Amino acid sequence: MPNFTEADIRARASAQSYSRGVSYQRDGAVLALAQRDNVITAEVSGSDYAPYDVEIHLDATGAIHSAGCSCPYEQGGYCKHIVAVLLAVLKNSDDIAVHPSVASLLAGLGEAELRQIVLTVAQAEPGFADAIEREVNLLRRTRAEAVTPAGGAPAVDAAAARRDLRRSFRLATQGGDRGHRHGYYDYDEGGYIDADAILQPHLAAARAFLAGGHPAAAAELLAAIVDEWGECVTDLEEWVYDASEESIGQAAESLDFLLAECLLSQPLSPAERRGWEKRLDAWAEGAMRLAITELALETWWDDPWLQAALQGQIAGPVSETAADDLAEEIEEDSEEDDEEDDEQYDVQVLTPVWLSILERAGRTHEFLNLALAAGEIVPYLLKLIAIGAVEQAVAAALARPLNAAASLSVAKALAEQQRRPEALAVAAHGLAAPTFHATGELAAWLAPLAEQAGERELALRAARIAFLNRLTLADYQVVERMAGSSWPAVKGELLAALKTARSSQVMNIYLYEQMLPEAMALVDNRSYYGDLAPVVAATGKDYPDWAIRQCKRHAEPIMNEGKSVAYADAAAWLGRAREIYAQHGRLAEWEPYLEGLLATHGRKYKLVPLLRALE
Repeated sequence: MPNFTEADIRARASAQSYSRGVSYQRDGAVLALAQRDNVITAEVSGSDYAPYDVEIHLDATGAIHSAGCSCPYEQGGYCKHIVAVLLAVLKNSDDIAVHPSVASLLAGLGEAELRQIVLTVAQAEPGFADAIEREVNLLRRTRAEAVTPAGGAPAVDAAAARRDLRRSFRLATQGGDRGHRHGYYDYDEGGYIDADAILQPHLAAARAFLAGGHPAAAAELLAAIVDEWGECVTDLEEWVYDASEESIGQAAESLDFLLAECLLSQPLSPAERRGWEKRLDAWAEGAMRLAITELALETWWDDPWLQAALQGQIAGPVSETAADDLAEEIEEDSEEDDEEDDEQYDVQVLTPVWLSILERAGRTHEFLNLALAAGEIVPYLLKLIAIGAVEQAVAAALARPLNAAASLSVAKALAEQQRRPEALAVAAHGLAAPTFHATGELAAWLAPLAEQAGERELALRAARIAFLNRLTLADYQVVERMAGSSWPAVKGELLAALKTARSSQVMNIYLYEQMLPEAMALVDNRSYYGDLAPVVAATGKDYPDWAIRQCKRHAEPIMNEGKSVAYADAAAWLGRAREIYAQHGRLAEWEPYLEGLLATHGRKYKLVPLLRALE
């Protein structure tokens, strides 16, 4: 079942898109609403003759994971059609046609029947055949045992990998229906392509080779991907590249780290290393420099600092932050040699790669030594917990000012081991972190755990911190419940924090507390960019003139500027105004106002019927 709220929808859309989505949903524009597994599909009637296709993907909990629409929206956030579908799911759940899962449909069918179904669909849907080819090729590469000769290395079909990558880029740059169905393209981001989604299947295939003990095969697969990746990126339209530059860079970095791990997992000879260095030089001359892999080949396993760290000869940080302590250590060891400092710093960049290799090889002692020496405190603590050294892990965690994110990771690991007292201690310690980052998440996680443990004071403190960091109505209500008789005093503190807050969530709290003058001031000061409809609904009874003015302020510019695609929005705002007039017995004021609108906009044939409906 869907597990999201209207607030979740608002957070993913601009105020304008949300308002229009509300109108679309209310006017019945959402058609053919259906769900299969975790995917919800619908058609939405819009300004074009043909309806727009919307696809919503939910995660395992029913929360929104992603969404796509075939419309050409490019303003950021979800478009009005996606908003309308999400609202329809919430408000009209009985209208959702729930289809059986694909797994249940195929259950009990024999091989011949399945083959016939695949062939039939492939003939009817040309894109389906392409998808089958892509998945078959990936499956063959990820199942190394199926393609590995006796006593030999797995076969790597570099040509197939390059074809698959090229096809994925082509689909991504097409955008629209095929692009968004494959999860590569997002109109909402102005031409942005999800380079990570394109690359991940190939990285997964390489990781499968690596996990199966075939790093050389993994490296050759990645080399083919790098070759094709550079060409695909170079061929992108300039505007697509500009919109996707960050995504492309992040995907390339993931590939870089994985290739470095593949090479460091092999006993390469000096000649083999030189061969890879030549490859890297050639790639760097093109569009693909792999700096991490270059560093890996240059540093290798015989680096003096690395060897000392693996043997436990470099003391790790104890009472200071990992980064500061490591910096001091480097400075003390080579104070007069800046170049050596830089070299030692570069070595630290490779630490995640080395740790991954050590983890895969089961070299726990060396893993712990390296993590501690490099200041990778979270992997160090998590490994201690994993091997049962809980007391040591807790002592190490409490001996340093862990930031909130690190404390949360460690506390969760302890809780999973049923070590709740220790989890509470580490989480509470993290609340004193000097940084604000992730403190709200840590506090929100800690509050219910502390409450269950009977630590009421800690639970309330955590709940207050969660609210002050995130300023959400849900956090506010948690504090209200936990505060009990002390709520009046606590409430004053929380409300005081709202006066300087810039979060759109503040409005929800003002409406919850019926603090209508404060809510109206937020709108009047242009400090609120969320959905105004709930504010108008809340103020219509006690402050009708203000509410009516807001309705007109939203509707009149749309009509005056002749924005026909938004006429439904204008009519919706006017409808709210009419309801307020009627609520106060003031329809005598509404009627001449409406007649004036009809006189002014009488030639706008798309608008007039909407206005007539408000008589």
